[in-house]
Amino acid sequence: MSPHRRRDDRARVARAVGTRILACAIALALVAAPARAATSVTVAMRAGWRATSGALEALIGVGDVGDADAFWWTASALDRSREDGSVDCARSVRGVVEGALRDGGRARAMGLALGARAYSPRLESVREMATRATGGSEACCRVVINGRVHEDAETLKAALESDEGLESGGETPTTRDAAYAGTFNESLATAFAYMAPGTRCYSAMHDVLVAAVEAGVVNYALRPVLFDASCAREDACAAYGATEDELQLTGFGVELAVKNM
Repeated sequence: MSPHRRRDDRARVARAVGTRILACAIALALVAAPARAATSVTVAMRAGWRATSGALEALIGVGDVGDADAFWWTASALDRSREDGSVDCARSVRGVVEGALRDGGRARAMGLALGARAYSPRLESVREMATRATGGSEACCRVVINGRVHEDAETLKAALESDEGLESGGETPTTRDAAYAGTFNESLATAFAYMAPGTRCYSAMHDVLVAAVEAGVVNYALRPVLFDASCAREDACAAYGATEDELQLTGFGVELAVKNM
């Protein structure tokens, strides 16, 4: 073997031995170093509004992917009393969605959208619209007809029977408004109901508006909004998912493990 070859072999051996020694030294240093506790930090993104009702999010969603009949069927189902007060509202609302859409694929897709709270921004926009339209009203159910706000079934019925302020004109429905009985009559005023199925005032106000529609007095559009959780009946799911806390955006949180070194 040539002298140059022997020198190269010795150099490779020396490098290999040096690498092993360095690795052992690092390992010993890590073992000897004092342990540092890891601190878990959860970072969550929150929306700039209160958590909205999961039941009303479902109602908005059904109105988007279904037709007007599905929307009103869902509203009626959400207003019914639960037979058992212990029934899980998540399961109850899911059953209503499945009954309204009658399509397993669409119902599953809707379930994913509801899990992601995809319709919460729409509900918040309805709340803001209602606040602008009804001013300082604190009623749980508010019906606006040509700018006039009606806060209970009795005064609403009296206004509809008097024909005062019911001339056509005023605010017109949007493409997102579902007309009761299927279509809007352009020659009639429209009653915009800012209220939620499953609240104490909903059924009475709804019945008055349905009678007025059937009599050919007004159009009726429901814009779902839960002004406060205290408006909800205990035997319904109107307040399901609604809290005073800001809505946490599902899927945008992250948990970090921070370790002191």
